[in-house]
Amino acid sequence: MTMGHGTSQSGHTHFLSSLLARLIGMLLLLLVSNAQGARYVWKTGLWMGCQHHSCGEGGTQYRTVFCAEAGEYNFNTQDDSKCSSQRKPVDRRECFRVCDMHQNELRWAATMWSDCVLNPEFRVCSIKNGIRYRNVTCVWRQTGKIEDDRVCSEFEPKPDLQEQCDLKCPQDCIVTSFSKWSESNCDTCLIVNKTRTRDLVVPPDPSRAGKPCPPFTEMIPCENCSSTFTYRIGPWEECIVLDGDLRGTGQVHPILGYQKRKIHCINSVGNVVSYLNCVEYFRSTFTEITHTQTCIIPQDCIVSDWSNWSPHNDSCVLPNGTWQQGYMVKTRSVEQVQLGSGKPCPALIHYFTIDPDNEVPCFSMIGSDDGIKPMTHWRMTGWSECRVPDGSYSCTVGLQTRRAICVQEYDAGKERPVPDNHCEERRPLTSQTCRALCDLDCAVSKWSTWSECKVTDCELYMRRKRTNQGTGQRYRTREVLALPHGGGIICPHIDETQTCDPQPCYRWNITTGQCHLLNPTISPTCGLGIAYRTLSCINKKGFTVDNSLCEEISETPDLKQDCTIPCPEDCILSPWSPWSPCRGLCQEGKSTPAVQTRERSILAQSGVGGKGCPTNRELTEVRICPTTIECAIYVWRAEPWGACMLNESRTECGRGVQTREVSCYNLSGQPVTDQRCTFKVRPSLTIDCQVPCPIDCEVTEFSDWSLCSASCWEARQTVPIQTRVRHILQEPRFDGRACPSKLIEVRRCNNYTLCTGFYWHLGNWSACTLPADKIPLCGIGLQARDISCRQHNGSLKALDECIRRLGPLPDVTKTCYKSCDEECSLTQWSEWSLCISGCDGSRFRTREVIVDEMRPTSSVCQDPRFYPVYWLEKCLCETHQPIAIGNWSECILEPEYSRSSSPFQEYNKEESLEALPPTQVSRGYGVASICGQGLSYQVLACQNDKGEVEAANQCSLRPHKEHRCLITCPVDCVMSDWSAWTDCSTSCGTGVQMRYRHVKQNPAEGGRLCPTIDSGGKETQTRICTMECVMFGWRTYRWDLCLPATYGSVCGNGTQSRRVRCEEHSDIGFTGDEPVDEFMCIDQYRPPIRRPCYSPCVGECVVTEWSEWSMCKQPCVDPNQVQHRIRSVLRRPNGNPIYTCPLLREERFCIRGENCLEYSWVMTEWTTCLINNGSDTCGVGHRERYPICEDHNGRVVQNSVCFKALGQWEEQTVMTCEIACDLDCLLTSWSPWNDCSATCDLGEQVRTRDIVEKPRGNGRKCPPELEQHKPCFLRGCYQWFVSDWSECTNHKGVCGYGVQTRNITCMSSSGLQVNDSNCDPDLDVIILSNERRCRIPCPGECVMSDWTEWNACFIHCKDFERPRYTRGVQSRSQAVLAYAQENNPPCPDQLWESRPCEASHCFTFDWQTSEWNAQQTRHVWCERSDGLAVTGGCSEHSLPETRLSCQPACNIPGSYCNDTNTCVCKPRHKPGYNRLHVLVECIRMDNTTIASPVPNSVTLPTLD
Repeated sequence: MTMGHGTSQSGHTHFLSSLLARLIGMLLLLLVSNAQGARYVWKTGLWMGCQHHSCGEGGTQYRTVFCAEAGEYNFNTQDDSKCSSQRKPVDRRECFRVCDMHQNELRWAATMWSDCVLNPEFRVCSIKNGIRYRNVTCVWRQTGKIEDDRVCSEFEPKPDLQEQCDLKCPQDCIVTSFSKWSESNCDTCLIVNKTRTRDLVVPPDPSRAGKPCPPFTEMIPCENCSSTFTYRIGPWEECIVLDGDLRGTGQVHPILGYQKRKIHCINSVGNVVSYLNCVEYFRSTFTEITHTQTCIIPQDCIVSDWSNWSPHNDSCVLPNGTWQQGYMVKTRSVEQVQLGSGKPCPALIHYFTIDPDNEVPCFSMIGSDDGIKPMTHWRMTGWSECRVPDGSYSCTVGLQTRRAICVQEYDAGKERPVPDNHCEERRPLTSQTCRALCDLDCAVSKWSTWSECKVTDCELYMRRKRTNQGTGQRYRTREVLALPHGGGIICPHIDETQTCDPQPCYRWNITTGQCHLLNPTISPTCGLGIAYRTLSCINKKGFTVDNSLCEEISETPDLKQDCTIPCPEDCILSPWSPWSPCRGLCQEGKSTPAVQTRERSILAQSGVGGKGCPTNRELTEVRICPTTIECAIYVWRAEPWGACMLNESRTECGRGVQTREVSCYNLSGQPVTDQRCTFKVRPSLTIDCQVPCPIDCEVTEFSDWSLCSASCWEARQTVPIQTRVRHILQEPRFDGRACPSKLIEVRRCNNYTLCTGFYWHLGNWSACTLPADKIPLCGIGLQARDISCRQHNGSLKALDECIRRLGPLPDVTKTCYKSCDEECSLTQWSEWSLCISGCDGSRFRTREVIVDEMRPTSSVCQDPRFYPVYWLEKCLCETHQPIAIGNWSECILEPEYSRSSSPFQEYNKEESLEALPPTQVSRGYGVASICGQGLSYQVLACQNDKGEVEAANQCSLRPHKEHRCLITCPVDCVMSDWSAWTDCSTSCGTGVQMRYRHVKQNPAEGGRLCPTIDSGGKETQTRICTMECVMFGWRTYRWDLCLPATYGSVCGNGTQSRRVRCEEHSDIGFTGDEPVDEFMCIDQYRPPIRRPCYSPCVGECVVTEWSEWSMCKQPCVDPNQVQHRIRSVLRRPNGNPIYTCPLLREERFCIRGENCLEYSWVMTEWTTCLINNGSDTCGVGHRERYPICEDHNGRVVQNSVCFKALGQWEEQTVMTCEIACDLDCLLTSWSPWNDCSATCDLGEQVRTRDIVEKPRGNGRKCPPELEQHKPCFLRGCYQWFVSDWSECTNHKGVCGYGVQTRNITCMSSSGLQVNDSNCDPDLDVIILSNERRCRIPCPGECVMSDWTEWNACFIHCKDFERPRYTRGVQSRSQAVLAYAQENNPPCPDQLWESRPCEASHCFTFDWQTSEWNAQQTRHVWCERSDGLAVTGGCSEHSLPETRLSCQPACNIPGSYCNDTNTCVCKPRHKPGYNRLHVLVECIRMDNTTIASPVPNSVTLPTLD
């Protein structure tokens, strides 16, 4: 049992262990699986097209699903098991197969847009930050069934689900601050309360939940107005006609009558009370208010019938494409003026628009009678000849001028001149720069090298050869670098030709074979022999041609040639050296002909029985140099071009051909046959040309006839005339038709009339008329008189005629006073007398006391203190006195007080004005005056005592007051003269010369700048110089005979010598015959005069000297390149085995720097550009450089070395250059002064000039003043002034109906009232009434303020964005000043109005604060961005604190209370906070301890 029990326990333990291991394995597998899942994921491809056998539903779409490594760019497929832990996406789905027929069956269905809400991307409400949404689904058109969006997307993109919208943000009412309290209301008690008001700034928008406006008015009752009384005045009744003779006062004027009104007494609340209350209340204030008055019988304004309609202007299209509306007009005139309360005059002119049938251009409208301004433009004359301004810095830039004429189009495109002010466009430029012809010398390059001597025509060569003539030619040329202009030196000949002996066209090519003994049996190894030659004829290119061609030139050489094979005992000589060079190619004119020499030397002495050696004389040969070049030079000379011959003889102008003769001349100027010159360089014989067509004179049409010199004619007056002019637009050229001689026409005015005038005929004043029921019959009344319009001949005219010419109708009535019984009666004042003692004197008027026989006259009436009968006043002078108006003008250069800008004269600033001589402006070149002595102007005018100002000619004055002034002239840079050219930098060949100059005077005031100078303050010029070469070198002669060292021996080792001496030489070699002092060659290596040698013995081999080493090819980069030298056997050994010939060829590697020398042409720097060979400073010239031959070490060697190694250089050595001329600023002439800018009062005249050419280089700068202004005055300014209506007036303290008046006066610009005749008659003003009825509010009635003006267009900056969001709002408001009591109409409800507008700028609102005061408070207000204090524009949430108080107090050291009433640390302190983020400490950044707390101060610390 125990064992059994034990066995059972062991198996259970094993089971648990196995289970645990399995669980661990599963866990590990799960971890691995998760790890693989994290590494591998399912990836999908795109859905394929819907596959279905028919259209519609039921289709299937497929896509690939594969396992791959995680990552965006990993697409390598893995085994699906690696992704088995993840859910595999589907690889197929049902789909709808879309066909074309579905396009009309499906559609996108969109819901209505939602309300505009704030876009979640923004936090601030703004019109631009709105967004709205909608749903869009794909549906079937017939059933409305929803389909997958992919179906509709096949035909049309899905519409947007959201869009920006204009968000309506809340807009509260915004008003200004209150005005001050009105104090004047309580003085009269017509309004029984004090008021203060405010205006509307931005109206509220209730639709956007905006707050309504607060009250616009605040009121406080007046303390003194509780028990007051006042009169309430009723309106005047209709004016009634008075009957004939009124109670014995005389005839009443028919236009005078009387009228009545009602008057009540009311208390402070508007109730009617007893009349006695008002009588008692106003007893001490004024007399009794009248119920009746004299009045003017109403007379309506009567106008004539309308005239017929007439065109005012036509509808047309302006040049800028805009439409100009056309109108018809009709008018009527005034026949009777308004009097009293009659009806005013209606409109006197009426327009109506014209509907056009078609669009007609405005410029086709003719004349200006129809109201259309005629089309005008500038017409330009032709340009003048190009002229160089005097004193111009460069003669290459000139000026051309032309005139600008303002013309008007009329009658089928014709043009007639009109005044310049008729053209609105800016006057076109009347000057331009042009290329002037300066006096410039011709500049040519250096001669090219002579060409190779050759002949191109071999036939010609053959003929010349047979006749023993020169058979070839060589030539050289030079090019023209700058053509001559004006009077400059003409170009020399540019080609030269010489006759020479060229390389033959054909020559014999001879090949010589070996030398064969003539008799080998006698002498088998040496002796006389014969060599055979082969012949062939070749041309210049080396090609074989027929032998007959060579036979024509020279004899056929022998086919056999004698020769000698040296014997071992013979003397051996070296080959002949080349012939020495000739000193010159041509020999004419030389007494001793030049000779050539050649030499040879003895290489081996003869033995016994051998051929002996020649003497020393026989070792040298001399011959006369052949004449290969004729010294005569021939040149082509071209005659001037002939006339241009037209290609077509029947035409007058067009293309043609010019010809000239070109002949060959010698240098003595004698003509020779043309064959002497090279035809290849002959100048052209013909050139294309153009015959200009005749240009006829062109003139404008005549202008309109000017106005007659007088508008009407008076007796004994000169008959008026009128003129018209025309202008020349194009002067005739090239034999064109001449201009007409008559450019101005004058004629008498045939339609003038006798001068007539109009005047007001004034009747006498009627008696003073009072109301009929006036008791007593005294007080204020009216007088009237008759007025009519008459012509000077007395004929009666319509009032309208005088009103249009003379101005307002004179007064028809005037007030008068009739004394009461207890008062004195006096007559009316008389008219004013004439001025006594003239203008500076006085005038007077009088009246008399009326004596009534029925009652005695009081003595008081005779007292002048109470009743004056004489009135004296100072006369107001009509005589005009001179006055100066306005400020002085700028300094203006006029011709008689100016220096022209050409030339600029050197000017010393210390000179006085009187020392400046006047210089006449050069008008021919369009160059304006810019400096010197000028004039400043101030306007003169004439003024009388009445303040009337007229032009200066009214008091015989010049129009301006003048004083002299000065505009400083520019000071140019002045350079010294050029120094002499330095010596050439080389004594032989090509070098450089230099010259210098320095600054004598620095520029100032915009003068010409100095040229570029070096650090030493100098300007340098360089040029090429060529020195005739006299070169010297060591010349070596042939080696003498080798002298053996053993005395008496003739062979073996020895020494030999030669002559070495210093001689003159050239590039072609030594040409001198005599030695020179060896000092001339002291700087050169002297070749040795002795050397060891070996003289072959009899029987030994004899060879020639080594040839020169062959040339190593450049560059020396090939390591395998070799050079060699050779020698040949002259005598073979005698057969003795010990005698052998040496090597006949040696080679060695080309080593750079040793035997391989590289040479290169190095070009020097270009010389400075020389213009006209240095005579001019700018223009077209040339610059030069020359080549230098250098080796690879940079050492300069003779040019012949490079010629031999490289040939001719390829770089250019002469080139044309141009130095831009330092062009001064060129200006046009001043334009004429334009018309005065003001037709009256002080104006200005302007004249302008334009910059034709801005300065270039160091030229003078342009003056800043391109406009000049001069004051002007034509006449005083007078205009009708219609004042505002006065306040409604009546007796003080009363209410009800009163009178408003206004003044209609003629005023000067200075505000003085002047005579009405100074103002132009204006019917619209003249017919205005100057009095109207009005009403003063009474107590108890509603009283409103006037409407404010429309305020500025408002839009908040958060809503403003051009060009879309610019729609703003304008508003105006009114305020209640007093509310209505019972039984009175209430006040209106509408207190403000608004209207939309287009804003040009936006506004913002911000809180503003004052400084903290001593009580730790400050003022806080809301302010608009333009500074206007408002209420309601700022957010209450951001309202700044008005009291500085932190709770608890800031007692922490290093802290203070800030504007938000928060304790914070001072600068350079680090705050410490507790868990509740409450400040507990402020630690200094330098870790020091704060000794004491910050004092409780209201001064805020400065934040560093």
